[in-house]
Amino acid sequence: MPFEVFTDITNNGLFYFAASALLWDEMFLSFELLFEGFVHIFGTAPYTILTDNDLIMSDAICFILTSKHSTKYGLCIWHMLKNIRFNMTSKLRIKYNMFHADLIKCLNHYIDKNKFEEL
Repeated sequence: MPFEVFTDITNNGLFYFAASALLWDEMFLSFELLFEGFVHIFGTAPYTILTDNDLIMSDAICFILTSKHSTKYGLCIWHMLKNIRFNMTSKLRIKYNMFHADLIKCLNHYIDKNKFEEL
């Protein structure tokens, strides 16, 4: 049974636990009911939501939160790095550490299009 957790950030930049839900399954209808319930209980939709790359949850977020409430949706960098490590370590083997270091440089050091073209 999937356990969903909602956290929020105060004006002082502190995280706090806002809500949680235990779902029967990870189907579209379950996520739809979860997000509609969240909006009903809190009276508003979240401004931003970050998740792992669950495609069914993404569809529900887009259908309920993004299209109806203009919630911004993105992928959590922690989940992305965890999934990359899990899936790429065995494929790259000893080259994984170099790949990971290069990936972190790409993620942390944004360059604009003109700078990229110079390289």
